[in-house]
Amino acid sequence: MATQLKSGHTAEPLSDEDSARILKDFPGQVDGLVRVQPGGWILPTPYLEMADKIYDFKFRESDVVVMTHPKCGTTWTQDLLWNMVHNPNIDNPAAEEAVNGRSPYLEVDILLMGKMKEMMLSDTSNPMLKQFAELCPGANPADGIGIQMAAATPGIRIIKSHLTFPLLPPDLLDTTKVVYVMRNPKDMCISYNHHCRMARFHDFQGNMDLFVDYLTNDELFYGPYWNHVKEGWKRRDHPRLYVLFFENLKADPVAEVRELDKFLGTDLTEEQMTKVIEHTSFDKMKARDAHFPVTEEMKKKILNQEVVQNEGGFFRKGQVGDFKNKLTPAQESKIDAWTKMNTEGMDIEFKYSI
Repeated sequence: MATQLKSGHTAEPLSDEDSARILKDFPGQVDGLVRVQPGGWILPTPYLEMADKIYDFKFRESDVVVMTHPKCGTTWTQDLLWNMVHNPNIDNPAAEEAVNGRSPYLEVDILLMGKMKEMMLSDTSNPMLKQFAELCPGANPADGIGIQMAAATPGIRIIKSHLTFPLLPPDLLDTTKVVYVMRNPKDMCISYNHHCRMARFHDFQGNMDLFVDYLTNDELFYGPYWNHVKEGWKRRDHPRLYVLFFENLKADPVAEVRELDKFLGTDLTEEQMTKVIEHTSFDKMKARDAHFPVTEEMKKKILNQEVVQNEGGFFRKGQVGDFKNKLTPAQESKIDAWTKMNTEGMDIEFKYSI
């Protein structure tokens, strides 16, 4: 049965056949998926509980929204922007907190499915719940940890979302600034595959051939990838939108931070920019390994430790061109054909090496 959303979209559960097939390959997705039209967006069923709240969310003029398809440089950009705004001299003690604690993930609750939601909401030692209680005294975490923390965060908020423009408030760009991050689809695929095998709320069990099929068939969370990219790209000339390519930030962080400084109006000195770039380098962020505010014990439950130990956790490699070590010629060819079909007339060019 279709659900009508305030955004004007309708959301309908996948067919029983598709649901069974996907659950077999992604056994962590226990609550199932819905497809949201128009756009064909694939989202977990808990999104239905949050969709209208997200669409009605009140952004402030001072906010900066980091918007990306998953695995396109989200966490790096979050940390970079937060430090540019709140820690230009690298002396703010809050910088040691987990990135998604000080930079709220708006729709994080839609990822909490089945036993994971029960575990996250019942563990009183969970730093995220403690932070929630401090920011939102008397509020019920079951009503949405991410959206309530985002609403209660004081000052200039750096807010993360993987949702596409049409599912967010329609006045978003009239209200605040958005940094939309893009990454070439081959490296994104490798990073997303790692993420889906590592994170228990996905728990992907297949090989790379199967994952590439899911990607190119638009059956992964937050996809279709190209629809997501197109929604950002067609708004690229809006004065409140900055389109950031992961590859450009990797190749020349100084040049990109200078442009971001102008966009944000942070007016950093050259020394401050250098400090922020160094503090948010991949190696430094990997050493801190502070992604979500959870205990080490909780991290062991929500992440596949075999994958983490053998291949890395949330901070894996952060490279451009690593797909060359992971994809077969046949897999590359499939992604190339999918890319060509979806980028015709777009006037967009991704870099696959630097």
